[in-house]
Amino acid sequence: MDARVFTAVSDRLPRRYRDYERRAVGFVSSKERLKNLAMQAARKLSGTASMRIDRVRDQLILCIALVRSWMHGDYDGASRQTIVAVTAALLYFVVPFDVIPDFLIGWGFIDDASVVGYVMTKFAAEMDAFRRWQERGVEREDKVAEADLRKGEII
Repeated sequence: MDARVFTAVSDRLPRRYRDYERRAVGFVSSKERLKNLAMQAARKLSGTASMRIDRVRDQLILCIALVRSWMHGDYDGASRQTIVAVTAALLYFVVPFDVIPDFLIGWGFIDDASVVGYVMTKFAAEMDAFRRWQERGVEREDKVAEADLRKGEII
């Protein structure tokens, strides 16, 4: 899918998205269900080798990371609306029988990509803020590791 087409598609509300959004509210209210969803999404993503899903692989990874960080209380910079939308996108990705069933090789992930793209576009500011927060965390961990190494060298 051409990037221009993907962007245009991601601006429109995907079919059946609202159904998944309603279901996502129940997941957000249950940390156990949310944890299981994040694990299922990560497992499906790691076992999926489709060029169609590769276009949104990094976005899906970011969505999974946001849900996990929010669930563990590590990140509170996302609104509940964003968490529900990201959870809806993950649900859509995990459920194999959506608008275009995932078993249709080469085509089954197009609708999944459109839902992920829609959520990433609609909540771009909050997703970018989370990405920056993640990057700062990695920088902090690197600095702590460097400091620990230096201490070890001195001793």
